[in-house]
Amino acid sequence: MKEAQDIKQKVVRYMVYFLGGILACTIVSKSIYDYLLPVVSSTKVTSGSVEVKHTAIGKIGLDETQLKQEKTILTSFTAGKVRGLQKIEGDYVEQGEVIGVIEKLTDSKVRHEEEVQQIQLMQEMEQITRSSQQKQEKIQSLEKKYKEKEEALQNIELDYKIVSLKEEISQQEKFIQSHKDLYEVGAISKEEIDSAQLKLDQLNRNLEEGRKELKKSLEESMTSYKEEIALAEDELLKLDDQYQLNMKKGEGGEAQGESLVSPISGYIQTINAYNGAYVEANQQLVVIVPEGIAYRLSFELPEIAASKVTTGQEISFSYTQIPYKARMIKKSFNEETGNIQIDCEVDQEILDKMNLEYNSYRTVNVQVSKTSEDYSMIISNSALQKENETYFVYVIEEKQHLGRTSYILRKTQVNLLEEGDFKSAISGNVSSEMKIVEGDLSQLEDGQEVTLQ
Repeated sequence: MKEAQDIKQKVVRYMVYFLGGILACTIVSKSIYDYLLPVVSSTKVTSGSVEVKHTAIGKIGLDETQLKQEKTILTSFTAGKVRGLQKIEGDYVEQGEVIGVIEKLTDSKVRHEEEVQQIQLMQEMEQITRSSQQKQEKIQSLEKKYKEKEEALQNIELDYKIVSLKEEISQQEKFIQSHKDLYEVGAISKEEIDSAQLKLDQLNRNLEEGRKELKKSLEESMTSYKEEIALAEDELLKLDDQYQLNMKKGEGGEAQGESLVSPISGYIQTINAYNGAYVEANQQLVVIVPEGIAYRLSFELPEIAASKVTTGQEISFSYTQIPYKARMIKKSFNEETGNIQIDCEVDQEILDKMNLEYNSYRTVNVQVSKTSEDYSMIISNSALQKENETYFVYVIEEKQHLGRTSYILRKTQVNLLEEGDFKSAISGNVSSEMKIVEGDLSQLEDGQEVTLQ
C-alpha cells in the first residue's frame, strides 16, 4: 500500500515538472518570437485643429508702391540761377510753400526757351485734360466691375462650379441609395458602400471649399477694385492740382523769376540743386514725398504658402527680440523673385516704439501661423503614408490566442483634409478607439505582425 502511494506521488511530481517545463518553453518561445517581430509605437486620432507656420525676413518702411505713385517731382519751368533755397533733404514743407526761386536770364537763348516752354506748357495742360478724362472713364469701368462682383457674391449658389458639384452630390446620393439596396440583399460588399460614402463625403467637402474659395476670390476682387478706384480718384485729384499749378506758371510767364512752389504737404526726399547753381529748363530739381504715407511691413512667401494667408490675418514679427503684431492688408506678385509679396499694416504705437525716422526702414523676423477650423479627426503626420497621391494609415488589430495576444497591421485608406506642420486632418474608416502606428512606416506591410513598444 505504501509503495503504491509512493508511486502515485512520483507520478504527480513528474506531471507537475512536465507541465511546468511546457509552460516555461511556451513563455521562452513567445519571448523569442516577440523579440524577432518589428517593434512599433502607436497613437490615436483626436479632434482639434492643425497649424502651419512659415518664417521670412521682412522689412518695415514706407509703402514703396504708394511712394512711387504719390511722390511729386518739381521741375524748372525756365532756365536760370537758383536763389533762396533754404530747405534740405528730410525737411517738411507745406502745400503752397515757396521752396526757392529761379532767376531768369534775359539773353535771347533764354527768351527762346521761354517761348518753347510756353508751347510745351499748353501741350502738357492738354495732356492733363485727356488723362483726367481717361481716369474718369477708368473709375466708371472699375465701379461697373465692382458691381458685377458684388452681384456674383450675392448669387454664389448660381455659379457653374457650385451647381455642378451639387448635381454630382445628388447623383452620388442616388448611387449610394441604390448600393444600400444591393447590400441588403447581399449583392455587394460593405467595402463598396464605404467607398461610395467616402466619395460623397469628399464631394461635400469640395462643395464647401468651393463656396469658400469662390467667396474669398470675389471678396478679394472687390477689395482690389476698391483700392484701384481710390487710387484712380487720388490720381485724378493730382492731375487737377497739376493743372492748376501749370495755370499759375502760365500766368507768371512774363515775370522776372520762377518760384518753386510745393504742390503738396510732405517731406523733401531729394534736392538736385543748390543756391547759385544754373539749371536748365525742365530739369528735375526737388522730389517731395507726401505726408501720411503709411509705414508697412512687407515680406515674401512662396505662392502655396501665401495662398493660406488671408486679408486681416494677424502676422507676428520680432525686432531686437521683442515680439509685435501686424495685420495683412494685401498681396501682390513679385515678377523678379516669382514669390508673393505680402503687405501688412502696423499700428502707430508699434512704429513709435521702433523709433523709425523719415525714409528709414527696419529688418525684422516674420512668422506666419495659420490655424485651421476644428476637425473631428486629427493625427500625427508620422502616422500617414503616401503612395501615388493616396494616403494610408496602419491600424493595429488585436487577436487573442492561447496564452498570448498578437498585433496585426491593417493598411487603411484615408482622405487628407488639411496638412499641418506636425499634425493633419483626415477622414475615413478609422475611429478614436483604434491604435494607429506612427514613426517609420517604410518597412511595414499590410497583414504584418508586430510588437507594441
